[in-house]
Amino acid sequence: MPFPVLDKANKIPIVTILKWYMERKKGKVVESRKEIQRRFSGLDWNVQKKVILAFLDAGKAEREWVYEQLIWLWDEAFQSKVKEVFENYHEKGCYWPVTWYFPTDYILDHFDDLATDHNYYKLCYRLTYEHVQFKPDRRKLSPKEYLVIMEKACYKVENSEATDILFEVLHDLSTNLYSKYDGISPRHKIKKGTPLGPMDFVYVYMLIKHLSYLDCGGALGEFSEWPKIRN
Repeated sequence: MPFPVLDKANKIPIVTILKWYMERKKGKVVESRKEIQRRFSGLDWNVQKKVILAFLDAGKAEREWVYEQLIWLWDEAFQSKVKEVFENYHEKGCYWPVTWYFPTDYILDHFDDLATDHNYYKLCYRLTYEHVQFKPDRRKLSPKEYLVIMEKACYKVENSEATDILFEVLHDLSTNLYSKYDGISPRHKIKKGTPLGPMDFVYVYMLIKHLSYLDCGGALGEFSEWPKIRN
């Protein structure tokens, strides 16, 4: 026999696994939790709902795992429990489902709580989607994120601000060995020995595209002339 015979998968009924987990059967809790997580994507919706609610009521490890499931499997039945968990623990993973699915009034009432650095772009995107008037804080967003929000909200970006954004990114690319804006498109061919120009960087190119949609022609004209002035 060239291959070993594997144990049959799912040989224990999911009803039994859930019972072990829900009743915290001694010696079976960790095993049943892992088995529920392994089978989760293939479970019926009514069983998935039971698992989500049970995990939200459990420990931190279960909650952190289930937050990601909530993003794709949201249901209004989860709102009261998620609200309780969010207000009690303020765990990082819980911010996304709250920001994406809770009523707009709740989002506005808890704006300061939700406006953390890791969640700020999602919060701005949600408010923009709901056509809520607000002023995005550029300091909490990457340059690209800021321009995306300004574009989607149909807000005006002044040419002076657009120029600042472009040259701040270019300065980082020029002086930071590990710049977060680094990257050349693999489709972009540069002749050996030719100095890189601002437009050779993918991030700068994307910013220019967004700024063209935002009608920042003055800033783009100044930026395009800058390499010629330097030479």
